[in-house]
This record gives sequence, C-alpha cells and structure tokens, in this order.
Amino acid sequence: MKSLILLLVLVAFGTTKFLGQLRADVICESQEAYNAEELLAIRKCTIIEGRLFVAVVEDVEDWSNYSLTNLTQVTEYVTIFRNANLQSLSMILPNLMVIRGEQLMKKYALIIHGNMHLLEVGLENLAVISRGAVLIDKNWQLCRSPEFQKARFSALQAQSYTQDNSVGM
Repeated sequence: MKSLILLLVLVAFGTTKFLGQLRADVICESQEAYNAEELLAIRKCTIIEGRLFVAVVEDVEDWSNYSLTNLTQVTEYVTIFRNANLQSLSMILPNLMVIRGEQLMKKYALIIHGNMHLLEVGLENLAVISRGAVLIDKNWQLCRSPEFQKARFSALQAQSYTQDNSVGM
C-alpha cells in the first residue's frame, strides 16, 4: 500500500521535482570567490542568504569542475566580475533560478562585468529577478545582441537592463 501511495505521489508531482524536495537545502551566508578553491567551497550551497561575488582571475581551463550545480537562489545580488576563460554563466550557475534583490549593488541585482571570454550569458534556468536591474558591461566577446538580452531580462521582470559591451574603456 505504501509503495502505491509513493508511486502516485511521484507521478502526480513529477519524479525529479519530488525527489529534489527530499534533499535538504544548504543555506549559506554571502559568498565571495577569488580563486578556484574558494569556488569549490561554495558548491554545497543551495541558497545563499546574501550576495554572491565571483572574480576568479586565475586561468581556469575547465569551469565545469567548479560549477555551483546545487545553487538555486541568491537573496541579494550576483556579481560575475573579470573571470578568466569563462565562456558562459551556465558553466558555473547552471541551476540558478531566483535572484531576490533584497539588497542591491547600487540598483543592480545581477552584474556581469569584464569577463573577457564570455560568449553568452546562459542562465537558462533563471526565472525571476524579484527586485533590481541587470548590468552587462565590458564583456567584449559576448555574442548575443543587446535586443536579445533586453528581451530575456525583461521577461524576468528586471527593473531595467543596461548593456555596453563595446571594445575600449
């Protein structure tokens, strides 16, 4: 009888969603990563109550080794700043779904600045930016047009969106 009930619950709610809820959230305070080892220390976090600042300036050849796959939510803001060889934020934040913006960096909830090798923003699972604007700046290899990014972040209800990825200072 218990097996039948469990089967019905799994079918009704979706196996992956139900099993994911069985996993306990690991809540962390604000996190800053300036090297790959500090990024590894954050991997256990599912929710960051505070801000996330990632500025790994050392050469990282394979960002997938440092992916924050468990992280789904940040309550304040996210800053991705001058990371070497980072081509897509989906490499380090593949499951980020929510940025709450409870506290902002100036007016921004998401700041992506100076990532010289960034080809795409990624963040396909990001569904909500509850409060704050988006700044994408000085990512000179970013492929998507400003119009595409603006539409993407407008759909997330970001307050505003700014992009300047032109070459130069």
